[in-house]
Amino acid sequence: MTGYSKICGTGIAIIVLGAAVVWALGFPAAAQSQRSETAQKLVDELRGMVKRGEERRLASPRFLEELKALAGKYDWPWRRVVFRDRFQDGDYTYDPIWSVAQGRFWVEGKLGLRSRVEPTTAQQPLRSRQRKSDASSDLFGAVLREIMRPGNGGDRQESQQPVRSATAEIFTRQAIGNAFAVRLRLRTVSDLPARIEFGPYQGDRRKEGYRLVYDNRDGRGPVFELVRMQPWGSSVIFALDGAPRLDDGRTHRILWTRDRAGNMKIRLDGKPLLSAADRGLSGDFQGLTIINGGGDYGIGAVSVSDIPPERRPRR
Repeated sequence: MTGYSKICGTGIAIIVLGAAVVWALGFPAAAQSQRSETAQKLVDELRGMVKRGEERRLASPRFLEELKALAGKYDWPWRRVVFRDRFQDGDYTYDPIWSVAQGRFWVEGKLGLRSRVEPTTAQQPLRSRQRKSDASSDLFGAVLREIMRPGNGGDRQESQQPVRSATAEIFTRQAIGNAFAVRLRLRTVSDLPARIEFGPYQGDRRKEGYRLVYDNRDGRGPVFELVRMQPWGSSVIFALDGAPRLDDGRTHRILWTRDRAGNMKIRLDGKPLLSAADRGLSGDFQGLTIINGGGDYGIGAVSVSDIPPERRPRR
């Protein structure tokens, strides 16, 4: 076989394999679970052929670089499924086991895992606390304050009781690798000031980990934050102001990936939302937590996968 034949044969084989990868991933999401496994095998084969092409110089370097980019575009290294839950069995306490740390959660039909947190008086936006006052109410308030003044029969209050923020938290204990992929599908059910966060945690008290935070409570517009949680405090890795709304009553899908180098990417409804790199947390995670800081949500599905540990060659 001549050198020209080798080049043509290898090139045609790689092109066909690359086309097969694109074909396998070009189906709707509902039909991709089985085809994605097939596509990943094709990606692995494509990488192997590119490597052999480089070693034996069977194709031009530019052509091989383009094929590397193609393989990287469709590669999905998060192959070990940690858990999947669509809450179709109506029970969040079994397979996987979710535990409620505070607040209330329940499973409701097609909505999935439901949680509702209404704002306290101190949390409500200013526009919802404004009331039209009249002379009679103002007069009554002035008289009441005068009566309650010390020396006029009223008792002195040294301090006012603090208003605690209402939150609801649910978590599952599942060993998650440091390089992970989290998928979450949710929608808001009613119009309430919204804040929701989720992410993998470390430690029994869940004070360490990464959180993706969505906040739209103060009337200035929705904000996404990628946060690193540590015992001594939290650090905002990346903040996105003027973000797309989650609390619009529509179903939204969030994909959050992190590779071994600490590169994290967030996609919302299939479109890139934000990306950042952080290596502040090493080691595996102990589970996933979801915190409702305000709002009414139905979480239809949650899944987590990670990158299997690298196999060390036997000596």
